[in-house]
Amino acid sequence: MPAIFFTFLLILQVLQSALGEISLALLVPAIPKRDQVDATQKFLEGAIPLVQAEPGTIQWYGVKFTDFDPPTFAIFDTFNSEDDRNTHLNGKVAGALFANADTLFVADPVVNKANVLASKVQEGDGSLTEGVSVGLRVNFTAKPDKVQDVRDFLKGALTLVEAEPDTLFWYAVEFPGTCVFSIVDFFAADKGREEHLNGKVAAALFASVDELLTGQPDIVKFDVLSADVKSKSAQMGDSGMKNESSTTDQSGMKDDSGMNEDSGMQTSTVSGVSLALLVPAIAKDNQVNATQKFLEGAIPLVQAEPGTIQWYGVKFTDVDSPTFAIFDTFNSEDDRNTHLNGKVAGALFDNADTLFVADPVVNKANVLASKVQEGDGSLTEGVSVGLRVNFTAKADKVQDVRDFLKVRPFPSHTASALWASLLI
Repeated sequence: MPAIFFTFLLILQVLQSALGEISLALLVPAIPKRDQVDATQKFLEGAIPLVQAEPGTIQWYGVKFTDFDPPTFAIFDTFNSEDDRNTHLNGKVAGALFANADTLFVADPVVNKANVLASKVQEGDGSLTEGVSVGLRVNFTAKPDKVQDVRDFLKGALTLVEAEPDTLFWYAVEFPGTCVFSIVDFFAADKGREEHLNGKVAAALFASVDELLTGQPDIVKFDVLSADVKSKSAQMGDSGMKNESSTTDQSGMKDDSGMNEDSGMQTSTVSGVSLALLVPAIAKDNQVNATQKFLEGAIPLVQAEPGTIQWYGVKFTDVDSPTFAIFDTFNSEDDRNTHLNGKVAGALFDNADTLFVADPVVNKANVLASKVQEGDGSLTEGVSVGLRVNFTAKADKVQDVRDFLKVRPFPSHTASALWASLLI
């Protein structure tokens, strides 16, 4: 890099304001199994409410590398302190990630700790992707005797980045104990990304290769799947969880779920499942999308509960108040209690103040009769619509209604995964 330009960057570094609040980061790439790509994407899309409940996680992004073989995802997030970073690493998002690692990924995700040297950020806007849709991850390695020069270069480059209106978020980070650095940045559209790649910072970086770096920078484009950017008030602990989404997610994990060969239940007697839960909840008007994504994202946590035999997240159609419900079945009271004390129920009630107009009502039920199919491992298990029919027996006719439900022939048109009659 020409000496005059490098000197100019150093001057800019001196003149610019000191680094803001964020000082630490994590970059966590993960390669999914070929049949778990969709599941991994839904996991990242569904993690937002858990992230929003962490006031110390200042910015969080779930991304998918573009046109990359093998398909690769990553999480990039930032923190004010080591305590906040450790809280996140010991929290629900990281716990869910590693709890599902054997199912989703070819190997455990690698947690790369980083120091943030310089950054440009915006205020969070409350959308699922916080106004960003694409980004770049640019890794490069400094020559051992040029590490400080690269640090200075990246700190000085911030002023140039601040002059790029379409570069919305920009982070220059160093992986301590190595000579490796990275630039991670985010844009509203591909146009801004291309302008940045053709701009002054990129030009200066490539001009410095021979002098400062061991080789050419490794540039990876990515699509942003989900993001959470805290406002100032959220960083103080009022996380508000104003984004759209949910816990963790998805699909194909079917074989170890405990859905055993007795689940067919083709007779009017209960063979296997004997208990159920029906949990309706009315979403706040501005949290309908977030609630839907919460339910879509709960699957990996459910799949880790072998005693939860069938589980459905549904949205009532054409009702005045946006109403959702969870319906699930169990073989025993122990299994049902395990579920009620588990991660899915915990996440539901942890996010209740944000998502719902009131706490969800947990209705326990006995299963009188049921018809089910074998699970196929898809997100919706082959079903897309359903019915919930409530009715109340006359006080002296309760047993008659029980008998009616147990002995009625199964409707021939009911070819879905579940038909059940319950006593609540």
